[in-house]
Formats: sequence, C-alpha cells, structure tokens
Amino acid sequence: MNRPVDVGADGAAQGRSFSSLMLQDLGPDLFAAFPARALTGARIVWLNARWFARQGVDLSCPTAAEEVRRDLLERFAVEAAPQGSPADSSGVTLSADRYGGSTGSFFGGSGRCAVRGDFNIKGIGRTPLAASRIDWDHRHGHLWLPEALREAICSEVALAELPWGGVPSIAIIDVGETIEDPEDPKPELFRRRALMIRPNFVRPAHFERSLYFGSAGARASEQFLDAERTRGAVEAAGRIAGEGAALFDAIDAMFLRFAGQVGAARANKLWSGRFMSPNVSITGGLADFGIFRAVPNWRGLTGIPGERLGQDLPHLATSIRSIYYYARKYAQGRRGGLGEEPLIRAVEVEIEAAFMRTLMAGLGVDGPAHAELRGRLTPLLRRFYELQQRHVMRANSPEAEASPCLHEHLTEKRSESSGLEALAQSMRRLIDEHNAASPAHPVNLPNMHRWLAPRPSLYHVRLTQGVEAVAREVAVADETAEAIATAFIDRMVGLSRRTWPLLPTGFEIRGVGYRAGSAALHVKDVRTGRRGVWIECPMAGGAPYPFGRPLASVPQAEMQVGDDHRAMLYAPLDDDEWPKGVTIAGEYFELPALVA
Repeated sequence: MNRPVDVGADGAAQGRSFSSLMLQDLGPDLFAAFPARALTGARIVWLNARWFARQGVDLSCPTAAEEVRRDLLERFAVEAAPQGSPADSSGVTLSADRYGGSTGSFFGGSGRCAVRGDFNIKGIGRTPLAASRIDWDHRHGHLWLPEALREAICSEVALAELPWGGVPSIAIIDVGETIEDPEDPKPELFRRRALMIRPNFVRPAHFERSLYFGSAGARASEQFLDAERTRGAVEAAGRIAGEGAALFDAIDAMFLRFAGQVGAARANKLWSGRFMSPNVSITGGLADFGIFRAVPNWRGLTGIPGERLGQDLPHLATSIRSIYYYARKYAQGRRGGLGEEPLIRAVEVEIEAAFMRTLMAGLGVDGPAHAELRGRLTPLLRRFYELQQRHVMRANSPEAEASPCLHEHLTEKRSESSGLEALAQSMRRLIDEHNAASPAHPVNLPNMHRWLAPRPSLYHVRLTQGVEAVAREVAVADETAEAIATAFIDRMVGLSRRTWPLLPTGFEIRGVGYRAGSAALHVKDVRTGRRGVWIECPMAGGAPYPFGRPLASVPQAEMQVGDDHRAMLYAPLDDDEWPKGVTIAGEYFELPALVA
C-alpha cells in the first residue's frame, strides 16, 4: 500500500474548475516558509474512520491503522521553531499560506496553521503570518485539545447535515504538553496542546488583500508580497475557471453555495457566527468550527459585535463587493457575472429558498404528494421565524438555551396565548387534515419530531463542558486515550445527527447509534410493522465501508447509494430488540449502542 495519508479533501471535484482549485495552483507568492522541529512524545488520540474509509483505508485492520498512525506522526508531529532556537536535526521546513479578508485584516494569513504536502496542521505554533496585535488565544499559535475535540465533532456534523458540508478533521495529535500562563484570561480552561490535521483547502480570502499586516514601501515588504500573491491567485483562478466571463460566473456560483449553506444551517438551527471569508472553503463548506454550535430556536441571538443569528446578508454583501473588486482589478480586463448588487439580491433570495427547502425536507413534506400541504405551511413557517427573530437574546445565555422552539410548540399544547402558539396550532391542524385525507402519503410524525428536536449536546456551553472534561481524561490516560476520545466523538456525532437523505420513505426512526464513521438507525416499516436496521456508511471504489470495513458485494435491494460517497445498507430484525450485531451480504457487523 502507498502512504496511507496522501489524498485530498472530501467532495473535491474530479475535473479542473474554480471549485477544485488547490493551494498549489495559486502561485509561489502564496507561501511563507519557516523552520520547524519534530515533536517527541506526541501521540495519536483520534483517527477519522469515516474519512479514511472514503480513501479506501480499512482502519478496522490493526496493521493498516498502525501504519496510518506512524505516517501521521512522522509527517505532522512538528511545531514551529521558536525564533532564535537552535537548529533541529530534522531540518523540517513548513509553509504558512497568505490570505486576507473582506475588510483588510491585521494578519497575513495562517497564524497557527502550516501546510505540509496536501494537508494542513493546525496548532503548529506562531507562524510568520501571525498578527502582532492579537488576543491571547491566538498569540502563541497553539490549538488546545478541547478545541480539537470540538472541531472534530462539529466538522462531522456539518458534513452530514449541511448541503456543502465542511472541511474535515482527519486526525488529532496530543502533543503531550500542558501550558500554564499567568496572563491566560481563562485559567479555568484546560490548556493541553494538540495538533489537528486537515486536507488543504482554498478560502475566498485567498483572493483578498491583507491590508494592515507587516511592512510596506519596498519590493521585499509584506505588503508588496501580499499584493503579488493576490494578483497571482486571481490570475490562477481565471486560468482554471475558463475564458471570458467564466471567472465571474464561478464567483457568483460560489456565493450562491454560501447562501444555500447559510439557509440550510438556519433551518437546522446550526450557527457558526457571522460569515467571514477566511472561515469557509470556496467549495461552500465551513472551515472553522470554533464557535459552531446548535441553537434552540430562531431567536435573534447575538455574539460578538455585529453578529446576530439571521443577519447574514450584510456580511455576505461585504465579501461579495470585496471579491468582485479584486477579481476586476487583477483579472486582465475580464468582465461578467451578475455584478455585485444583483448577486447580493440573488444571495438573499437563495438564503430564503434554502431555508424553506431544508425545512420542508426535514418535516418530510418535500414530495409531490405534499405539494398542497407545503404551500399552506410555507407562510405559517415564515411568520413563525419572523416572530422569533424579534426576540433578541445573548447567545450561550441560560435564557437563550432554555427558550422554546418549534418542536415544543408542535409537540406540546402550551397554555400560553401567543402568536407563536397560534401558528403552531394551525400547522398541527393542517398536518392532521393532510394525514386524514391522504393515508397513502402521510407526514411521518415521529421522524418530523425527531428532526425538529433540539440538539442540546451541541449547545455551546454544554459542548464546552463536555470537551473540557474528556480532554482532561484523555491527557492522563495511557493506551486507552484514543479509545476514550473516539468513543466521545462518536457519541456526540450520534446525538447530533438529524438528517438522513438516503433513508427510504416509509421507515420510522426509533433510535440512532454511531461508530467508526457509520450510523446505525433502528427503524420500523410503517406499512408492515417490521423492524430493521439501516446503516449509513462511506463508500470508496464502489464498495460500502460499514463501520470502516469494506463490503465487497451487497444485493441491490439491500443498499441505497447517494451521490456524495455515502450508502445505506439494510438488515431486517426478527423482533423489536436492538441486537448486538447484524449480518449483511454474509458478513457480521457489531452494532453500536443507541444514543438517540
């Protein structure tokens, strides 16, 4: 087998197009090199079984898993060498990628991430592109183990629940060092150093300037290099996008992907704060999960200044104007696309459309038989959202996390007399009327309520408490550290999943378990009453990988195949009990415990 870690990001396009741009395409001025040194005592504490299965690597094989661990540590267990430190015998040189931002930026690019080959190491230490004026959390360039656990969980949830997913974490390395600093503004948090490995990705910010970083006035200055790398990035994107207006058409398509992602996340009550061009991939996926969280409802939650749930358009508009400006400046006279203001209007329309599409799919009323019901529910849902948006609350506050959501209004006949309760009563009546009139195509109420249910395990405060506790446990564990971290991440992903696009209609979900990159759904066939198991798993080379293990031949009747490298496998059950395992295509698979 070739080196086990040598492939690119989830969802990468096979042909060359704007969305398949790689960092290496963007020109030699993109990278700032710096010396690094090998870390001793580092260890793997998590491997992303789903991602490795997508690459055709069977981590259930102990030999293959150990080879992956050795390869990861050999290549990525490194840190930036402190300025003035003695030379390291390993002679490692890393690169940080330059990028800017839609309002200028005080950093020069990746301040704590390094590029090595096709991958990105987060938590490497302070790079030459780190800002001189920066908060304590980013000043040193470290990534903490609780942060890495959070990103692993949230990136897997985003990949499964959102249309454009996110940049995956493929592994977490425990550096083995705990930091105590008297200047730490939050000394109660666990400062255990970690490294997180991700595939490289291109950000919209790679096409924007960093106007406030570094020196200026000379050809070797940071500002001159930044202008050159922006020019090189736009020119490279133009060559790959195609002739004429193709670059601007690609930019328009990119922002419409962002709009679809924002609308779908809003419907799912998943929030990553305000839109920022450095924190997303040009494919549409999220790339930074530091403040990603579930929220209980659609109230106007506020975060940092200028950040409010539901107020995404102004931030998207700022990025649209910025990207268009640099594309026109450096695209050698090319013109095209919708133009800034028409694109902003199109983005606004797409956010709303994606919000309603996702809501209807989640409620299970997106089929042809539900067209009339969908038309009657749409204005009620829109009005419900608008009323909740009027209530402004501080994000992460106990009041915000305890406030009721649509799920509670639909499942409980609340005594309060309010516009929200009146709307919920109208929705319940419409659904009941549809189910009475269309017994062949009813709304699956248990699945609808399961999709609408809050995800309290992903609320910011609760998730922070969880990753802090598990990080402390991992730090003191010996050979069980990886098992502890893996079980925790699997449990959190299982608790947080709501969307199953490949699940055939007519099955009621009774429970969910998750292990090794695969989800097991305990289901009931609503037509026959028979119980069964659907297993959602990755695919590679045409073969499904349930729980990370390849399955060579599956009867067509027992498998649903998606267009996003996922499959679902079916196994009938003899009774209502959740079994220890099932046999599919002649092979036995142990099932995870149900967590939701």
